[in-house]
Amino acid sequence: MSVQAKAGKAEEAIGTFKAMQQGGLPPTTWSLNILLSACARTRQPVRAKEIMEDLTSQGVKSDVMTWNTLLSAFARAKHIDGAYQVWQQMQQSGVTPDRFTQVGVFSSICRLFCWGDKNLRSLLQACDVVKCHMHSSNPSMHADIETWNALPCSERCQRHSLGM
Repeated sequence: MSVQAKAGKAEEAIGTFKAMQQGGLPPTTWSLNILLSACARTRQPVRAKEIMEDLTSQGVKSDVMTWNTLLSAFARAKHIDGAYQVWQQMQQSGVTPDRFTQVGVFSSICRLFCWGDKNLRSLLQACDVVKCHMHSSNPSMHADIETWNALPCSERCQRHSLGM
């Protein structure tokens, strides 16, 4: 299943997963993360979210990697509003975002902004993510070099979009 997911063969990975379930193997967080990764690679964020909802309703626990993979699925498909909603749901679920969440979401939104999606709301949502993490009481959430490296992109793109 993992090899299929890495090869971008989401349907095959899902088929293998279903066969595993029919064989009596219960779903795990690990298998959930693989399926979400397969959907992210094939730019199927809605499918990824449906899989996550289905498996968590069956008792599979989500972790920070699960949420980061779901965020990645939306970001790769350029569904920034969806990514932002997932980020909010992640926080509401009680899973603490990590630095990969922060850098991944911010840099994905920033890249879209730089590449022509001049949706200022998307950029402001990214800034909301970063501000939340930079002011977090969790020491692992404080801005690191990767976060600071992502910030110039947004500043440069914002100046460009405003004709400065």
